[in-house]
Amino acid sequence: MTELNKDGFIRISGLLSNSDLNSCVHSELNGKINYVDVKNFIDRIFLPTIKKNIPMIDDPRYVKFRYSNNNNSVDASTLHSDTYDHTESEILPIFTCLVYFDDTQVEIIPGSHRASYSEKHGTLEAYGNRITVNINAGDIVVFHCNLFHRGKGYDFKGNRRILQVFDVFQNGDAFAQYGHKFCTVLTSGGNRIKFGNKMLYNISKTPAIIDKVNFLQFLLVYNDLHYKVPLLDLPPSEKKDRLISYESWIRLSYDRISGNDPININVICMDTLVAQPSNYYFVLFLIVVLTITIGAISYRKYGIPENMDFIYKYLQFTSPLRVQSK
Repeated sequence: MTELNKDGFIRISGLLSNSDLNSCVHSELNGKINYVDVKNFIDRIFLPTIKKNIPMIDDPRYVKFRYSNNNNSVDASTLHSDTYDHTESEILPIFTCLVYFDDTQVEIIPGSHRASYSEKHGTLEAYGNRITVNINAGDIVVFHCNLFHRGKGYDFKGNRRILQVFDVFQNGDAFAQYGHKFCTVLTSGGNRIKFGNKMLYNISKTPAIIDKVNFLQFLLVYNDLHYKVPLLDLPPSEKKDRLISYESWIRLSYDRISGNDPININVICMDTLVAQPSNYYFVLFLIVVLTITIGAISYRKYGIPENMDFIYKYLQFTSPLRVQSK
């Protein structure tokens, strides 16, 4: 299992039988599923299989899970991490565990789970290091929760069924060390996020387009700008020494399931800290706009202060567009 530590992920084949897999998905019908069956599969088959074959995950504790069929493309079709590490840890003992029910592909940036990765690799270099992993039905994939990855091979004419178990702490000690630092930011209520989700769902149907969007998204994600740009992020003081997860889709407590609930929702099995998006960056944006506006009005009314006149003399000398100082 050295590849899990070195590369940040591992793919294992042949551990789950067709009967095992069917026990999870047999109730799916018309976009709904019985989450009691799904959780039984997780607790009695899936995680015990992982525990048996990946010794470092010896007593797993998980926060939530999601079962989807193609429709997780709204937030998984571009490179992202499931958790963003703002602690000083080099490697987190927290994982995402997945089982695939259909053949598909996943794109991964090996090694990006290490905190030192971004110090050694610039944005373009990191993007160039991504690889595509071919997935067969029944495969298990486990990766560190902060590994950069995305789903590929969305087939909207067929199935792309996947079960994702998120925020899997490797044991009780890991949860005691990091559980209180874990915070989920609930961004699903923002209109900008809803619009973005709908747009990603539609463009993920066209690989040539989603690949270009993937690059632009990665520029933001890799530099921790993806929620600052839509003005929905927490201020730096609230992210310090925390593990941040952004939840841009519907959530439902396992205690409130009906037995026939929609697929592609986050089913919450353990309470952790949650937060609403802050107005911090929105207020900062307003301050910047107000400052620029006041500056522009002052210039039109009073001209340039004498001690700033040298700037205009320089512009007059260097620019083909002559700037006249008042």
